[in-house]
Amino acid sequence: MVNNMNFKQLSLGKKIILITTVIALISLFLPWVELGILSASGFQQGGYLFLIAFIYPVYCVLKNTYINKVGGLVCGIVALIASIAYISSKSDEIFGTAINVAGSGAYLFLISTIGLIIGVVLDKRIS
Repeated sequence: MVNNMNFKQLSLGKKIILITTVIALISLFLPWVELGILSASGFQQGGYLFLIAFIYPVYCVLKNTYINKVGGLVCGIVALIASIAYISSKSDEIFGTAINVAGSGAYLFLISTIGLIIGVVLDKRIS
């Protein structure tokens, strides 16, 4: 699948896509829900489903082909919206106080989706 890919020879955009994908994978091991002594990882919360949006850009990077800007941006925006929706869904009111129990993993995933979008925008046609 990988055609003699050399990380050093990739464009800045493709490097960012790979790095943010690794960050997104790492975020799944971190707490996506934290409430005192209770927590749940990204795997337990189904965060791995959000990685579906990373498939097309990562596939293009691994094949060392051009990433269609519209397709790549759609993937990134879908992941961004899903991340924001997930974090927003973890807001609630307890004893009259508004709290958000979204954990550090969810926020790290959100940051990685922003990086994915930046990587797609910065990708060059020829790498």
